[in-house]
Amino acid sequence: MLKWLRRQDSVFRYTAKEKINERLYSMYVEQFQIQGDNEYHSQIKALRKIAENGIIDFKEV
Repeated sequence: MLKWLRRQDSVFRYTAKEKINERLYSMYVEQFQIQGDNEYHSQIKALRKIAENGIIDFKEV
């Protein structure tokens, strides 16, 4: 299943068995920002974190 995820100026394409919960994604992004990462790196780390819990493949477009 091909899906799109957008936050601010970044758009990511991902494939997964189900849609990523955007609230969960945003929560991870905010956690990484609190730890000092910028918006972009927080998004990448959030997608990697979600990938730990299930099989997804993502790419920035």
